[in-house]
Amino acid sequence: MKALVLFCCTILGTTSLFSQNIYPEKYDDCNSGLFLLEGKKILIDIDNEQLLSNILEQLDPKILNKLMGDLYFQVYVDSLGNHCCLSLKNELNKKGQNVNFKKIVDENTVWSIPTRENNIAAVSAMVKIQFTKETIFLSRLGFNGKVGWLELSRVEYDRTSAKTK
Repeated sequence: MKALVLFCCTILGTTSLFSQNIYPEKYDDCNSGLFLLEGKKILIDIDNEQLLSNILEQLDPKILNKLMGDLYFQVYVDSLGNHCCLSLKNELNKKGQNVNFKKIVDENTVWSIPTRENNIAAVSAMVKIQFTKETIFLSRLGFNGKVGWLELSRVEYDRTSAKTK
């Protein structure tokens, strides 16, 4: 009996490690199976400047100019490079609350096929976009069980000069 309970706990624990929706706004239209979270290194290559540009281009300039706060999203990418926004956390001001960021991510971003060292066929990337008065930051985040959240890469967009840094 103890062995059965231990086995069930192990299976449930492993499943939750491989298939978590990180952020509170969850979407069930992604056809995702088991996946890894990016940890200490990036497993899905994407040009961060292009990613930020693709997202910002979809926003009405009047809304973009007034956006402040943080947006977090999790993207599932399968072994063929197909992607889908799995979850999202929108901590933007009122101007950003009505923007359909899931649709923007799903329809206007392109992700590479994940590279990994094991047999898991898919990976989940976490992205944070921070809107401040003068700068927009895009960060790729990773999660490591020993360390917690890590910033894996970062790009900055200067609102005043309209250039990336």
